[in-house]
Amino acid sequence: MTNRVTGSWNWGVCVAGIAGLCSCAFVASDARGEYAATDEFAPRVETLVVTGMREQRLAVLPRSATVITVDDIALLPATNIVELLSREANLTLRSTAGNDKFSGIDIRGQGDTYTSNVIVMVDGIRLNAEDISGADYSVVPLDQIARVEVIRGANTVRYGNGAVGGVINIITNEPGEGLDLHARARAGSYATIDTGLDASWGNEQFFGSAGVSYYDADGYRDNSELEKRDARAGIGVRSGNWFSAALNADFHRDEYGLPGPVSEAAFLGSDADRRQTNFPLDGGETDDERLRVTIELGTDETGVLRAVGMNRKRENPFVIDERSGEIREDSDRIDLKYQRDIDLLNRDHTVFLGVVSDQADYARRLGETDAVGTITKRGDVRHEAWFAAADITLAGPLQLSLGYRGDSFRLRLNDSEISDDICDDQVVFPGPAGDVTFCNDPGGARMGEVFSPAQDSWRNDAFEAGLVYSTAAETHWFLSYASSFRNPNIDELALSDAALGPQAGKHWDAGIRRLLGDTFELSLALFVVETKAEILFAIDKELSTDVFIGRNFNAGELTERRGGEVDVRWYATGSLTLTANAGYTRAEFKGSGATLPLVPRWTGGLSAQYVFAYDFTLTVTGNYVGTRYDGNDFSNAGSKLDAYKVVDAKLVWARDALSLSVGVANLFNEVYATSVYSSSYYPLPARNFYAGISYRFSALG
Repeated sequence: MTNRVTGSWNWGVCVAGIAGLCSCAFVASDARGEYAATDEFAPRVETLVVTGMREQRLAVLPRSATVITVDDIALLPATNIVELLSREANLTLRSTAGNDKFSGIDIRGQGDTYTSNVIVMVDGIRLNAEDISGADYSVVPLDQIARVEVIRGANTVRYGNGAVGGVINIITNEPGEGLDLHARARAGSYATIDTGLDASWGNEQFFGSAGVSYYDADGYRDNSELEKRDARAGIGVRSGNWFSAALNADFHRDEYGLPGPVSEAAFLGSDADRRQTNFPLDGGETDDERLRVTIELGTDETGVLRAVGMNRKRENPFVIDERSGEIREDSDRIDLKYQRDIDLLNRDHTVFLGVVSDQADYARRLGETDAVGTITKRGDVRHEAWFAAADITLAGPLQLSLGYRGDSFRLRLNDSEISDDICDDQVVFPGPAGDVTFCNDPGGARMGEVFSPAQDSWRNDAFEAGLVYSTAAETHWFLSYASSFRNPNIDELALSDAALGPQAGKHWDAGIRRLLGDTFELSLALFVVETKAEILFAIDKELSTDVFIGRNFNAGELTERRGGEVDVRWYATGSLTLTANAGYTRAEFKGSGATLPLVPRWTGGLSAQYVFAYDFTLTVTGNYVGTRYDGNDFSNAGSKLDAYKVVDAKLVWARDALSLSVGVANLFNEVYATSVYSSSYYPLPARNFYAGISYRFSALG
């Protein structure tokens, strides 16, 4: 299909535009004199990532990884975390409404099941829900984030069930010593208002924090509005370097509309056609409460034990296709981890041990309470796991990582439907045309629930091994093998083939991280993944009724993903930073050779960031996503969806505690959609603008 609505501009225009900005930047840099930046070169390979309880250098991680810093968050043209992540290599935006509530990130071509194959962690706690909805990114305001780590590939040993495509690890701000106040406000297109206020205080013994934020937007499309309110609070105590305890609470409330898809004709039509909805009454609201207790004991000499207890309650009443329903989830998790650094044979090693136990009670109702035809699915999930891992220094430049995880998963699923012909005492009489059943109850048939109980349990394990070789020239080579697994979630089991079971994968990764001089760094990774019995979702048309029926199933053939990602960063001058990345993923069914739907083979990104005179910083980014097949085209019978290119820009002025910003998203007004099913499109926002102000006050005390 040829895109008839984006005009004559192409990706080359984006490249030329950024190149032009860079040329101007070189000229301006020479004339800036005293305004030249003085920040020293800070290579990303030397940043720290959290793989256990303590941080370690990214350079010695045997995986492809990316770290997004707090400065990136402040300067990049992104208004939520999903937009921020979508610019990284082999990370692809998926969205149905154009906001962070109904958006997510696919890593290395997981396709339509990315919500269950990519794990999202917030301060060490899993954000993914027990159903197919995945992680709700809208519960984490962008200004609360201190750092984001993306670790690609299998991380099942350390992160558990579902860490297949990768792990997104979000670390939020922690109270430091003294008083810190931060206020911000942003307004933009589609009647967007985004405000927040945070405060923290700490000394050598006590610390605490609190914050509130409010967001309201009409959205690009009709019935795509989103209003959300967040509140958070935390208190803690610490004693020297051997003990700390903290209690944190997060509260999230939202109300939203669900615009649904439009036809291909409407998508290729006018802006008004794309903005309209065929589902003006669909929508819902969410109450999400999270409570976390963290206790840490020990020192470097004894090792450190961290215990985390978490409770999450989620209520989500909704209306879909004019039919009401509700989701309720109540989950508890206990996470114990022990880490110790060991000096053995005059070499440093680190040992990790962990035990995890969690349970969740889940219910999904479709239909009015106590109404005939109402269907309720109830799930009782019980999960226990343990793991052991070690980072071993074989020699000065050579490090070995090993790990094993054992996992036990049990799920009791109970489907029920309200019926008006329940009979407690059925009597069967033979008849001329066959047996005839009568109800012998004195009151006859009555209204009640018909139950269909089911139970599944699985035991899985995972193994990992990785090598990192570091040279004196700041070059780090890595090679790793890992296995992964993913159990079906509640939604998948409720709408599935009878024998739906876990999937299992084998992952091979190799790559290099290299510093070239004081201004250039390169990261390159290659991967091969084979997945057995991959859990997939497809919508088929029931020929007898002409109705589309969705089902989850285990693929009957191996799926294979081959590809890689490259990321380069050039600190061209003290004022100019250029970055570029590219991702390639060939995701196919190994027997038939068909490509998995909604997985682009090529993705890429460009970025130029320039510090002007008088404390101005301009950042321009371009993002490319290649062609891919319709979400229901498993046989690749149809034509591919068009590639798209989105360019964003942001100008920031910052001096001391005050920061002002203006930005434009989708600068060239690209018409695009990331989710398409049977030629039904979910259009994403056209060109839009925003402006913001931020003020931070800090005082030591």
